[in-house]
Amino acid sequence: MLAHRMKILIPENREVTLRLPHELPSGAAEVIVLSDPSESTSRSSNISAWLAGLASGVPETPVLQLDALRRENMYE
Repeated sequence: MLAHRMKILIPENREVTLRLPHELPSGAAEVIVLSDPSESTSRSSNISAWLAGLASGVPETPVLQLDALRRENMYE
């Protein structure tokens, strides 16, 4: 199996055209795209902001003293 590696920049429209060297034979092949996770921080910050907004709508958990809990309260 032959492999060919090249560095590219993925444009906003996510369309990439590849021209392979003549050493690679024509026929069936597999293309794998590996992205650098350190360059995709904008997506992770968007997800973090979304989660923070989601968490802001959740009411706070009430705090109860342990001595206020009684076994019979579990069945109410």
